[in-house]
Amino acid sequence: MAQEPVANPAADLRMYIAVVRHRKLIILITLALMVAATMIFSLRQTPAYTSFARVQVEPVGAVSAIAPRLEPDMPTETGVAASPAVASIVKENLALGQSPEDLLKSLEVTAEGETSFLIFKYTSTDPREAQRLSQGFAEAYLQHRRAEAERINEENSSPLEAEADQLSKDINNYNKQLQKTKPGPKQVNRITQLGQNIGYAQGRLGALQQLLLPFRLAQISGGKVILPAQRPTAPSSPNYMRNLSMAAVIGLALGLGLAFLRERLDDRVKGGGDLEEQMGAPVLAAVPHAPGWKKEDQTPLISLEAPKGQTAEAYRTLRTNLQFVARHGDFKVLTVTSPMLGDGKTTTVANLAATLAQTGKRVIAVSCDLRKPRLHRFFGLKNQVGVTSVLAGTAKLAQAAQRPGQDSLRILASGPVPPNPTELLESKEMGNLIEELRQAADFVIIDAPPILAVSDALILAPKSDGVVIVAGAGNTSRGAAVTTREQLDQVEARVVGCVLNNFHPGQAKYYPYYYRYYTTYGYYEDGDGRFAGNGHEEEKVPESVWD
Repeated sequence: MAQEPVANPAADLRMYIAVVRHRKLIILITLALMVAATMIFSLRQTPAYTSFARVQVEPVGAVSAIAPRLEPDMPTETGVAASPAVASIVKENLALGQSPEDLLKSLEVTAEGETSFLIFKYTSTDPREAQRLSQGFAEAYLQHRRAEAERINEENSSPLEAEADQLSKDINNYNKQLQKTKPGPKQVNRITQLGQNIGYAQGRLGALQQLLLPFRLAQISGGKVILPAQRPTAPSSPNYMRNLSMAAVIGLALGLGLAFLRERLDDRVKGGGDLEEQMGAPVLAAVPHAPGWKKEDQTPLISLEAPKGQTAEAYRTLRTNLQFVARHGDFKVLTVTSPMLGDGKTTTVANLAATLAQTGKRVIAVSCDLRKPRLHRFFGLKNQVGVTSVLAGTAKLAQAAQRPGQDSLRILASGPVPPNPTELLESKEMGNLIEELRQAADFVIIDAPPILAVSDALILAPKSDGVVIVAGAGNTSRGAAVTTREQLDQVEARVVGCVLNNFHPGQAKYYPYYYRYYTTYGYYEDGDGRFAGNGHEEEKVPESVWD
């Protein structure tokens, strides 16, 4: 049974950190906007002051069998303290014009932990008003509590008081009757009955007196204010530190959410594994970012100018991998293209050609990007004579191939810009030129236009022994990569691998984005000549490219 892949928490953590580093601008902007908005909102708020009073709640009622004395239920007392009944007492005591409901809007009553303390907080834009109403609610609550206790005591004791009063009246009546009764044999029974009635009534009255005693001695204060309200000296809101701290936390969380959402929705190729998956071909090299790579006026040949750097080493890795491919069959003519403009295919062609030539192999780099030629610039050459000159019959290959300074390297520039580049590349003469190049060199590297811009690369690819696709890190979308491979498969081109270009090693699998789609791939006026002949003086034609 195949084992399921084991999750790697460390790898996931590194991925999250990489996303945060790459999307830090979104996070920082979101954080700054949230903090700034909170600061502006806080500054526009009217300062409010809060005063508080602490009340100790005490039991009320009599300790008796019929009305046991209970400890206060603090959640219930909290609700009572913030009730309209208490607010009505405040309104009456302080002669206020607000309704009880309006008074309660600025009141907060809380129980202090597991204790019997209630905290009355009142907030107002006037510190004196905050103090007055905080104290007023504390006193009104105690007043309401005492009145409620008195009512309960009265309800419980009233039946007993009424019965005791009635018994006292009965005893007086029995005594009067006894006094009026004359002694004699005939009155013995009556006198006995009256005595019994008086004894029963007195016994019952004594019992009632015992029951009424707790009610008469009951403490009904209900509690006391142990910390009177003070006049606040500083506003309670806005609390700048608290508001800004909360804004920072919320802004950071929101920024992280937006960063990961942006990353999830981003369709651009994220690394070597991603590129291999979309292209269906191995990554032959990941070329690190080099300064000046995106500047039209700067075309440094990194493999020669900085041979000990990471970028030059990446081109040597590409060279090694291509040489390995060449060992397994007839592999001389290589077309280098890219999905989109700006992926760095011409830079790759120039550096790969120079690197291959360093091994002693005879290499010819051919600029077949007839609309926007740039290959000659990397070697400081002119573009007056080139591919179009050979195809037009105005120059021989040996005459058009330029010598950049390396004995085993020749550069065949594109030549004057033609009005019909696609037709020229489809011509029989172009096929003949490729065959002539194949016979003349160990490696022929063709710089072809982007696949998704024009069809030129799809014309050249089947005529080559292999195709290398250059994808710009942060520039090539997954959709563009898939479409590029599909179009090359349709013309039965042999894709030998890919190059991940402009890769930033310090950002692991994430790169700064230069996300530019283009809709046209028009002609570029180089200034070195238009399609009007070879534009050079007559000179002796070399018999061989390598003469």
